[in-house]
Amino acid sequence: MNTEQDKAVITLKRPIDFAGERITSLELRRGRLGDLKGIGMGDIPPIDQLLLIVSRMCGKPVAALELIDVEDSGSVLEAALSFFARCLGGGKTP
Repeated sequence: MNTEQDKAVITLKRPIDFAGERITSLELRRGRLGDLKGIGMGDIPPIDQLLLIVSRMCGKPVAALELIDVEDSGSVLEAALSFFARCLGGGKTP
């Protein structure tokens, strides 16, 4: 069951255009174990794997996320890293 607490919204400072859609924010649902399927469990996953995690959590294609401006990249990557760390037991939990 999803509630508002199970979602996070990242508002992009620099919106992107992808496939005829203007994306001004990313709504990320609460992560699930399946979001890590195929993701290496090393110290820090590479960028392509972090983008895959975010893609799975927000429902946007990786190709769209690759267009995100550097100004917004920190908050997007932080969402993936935070979830990844929680799954390893080293991150904060809500």
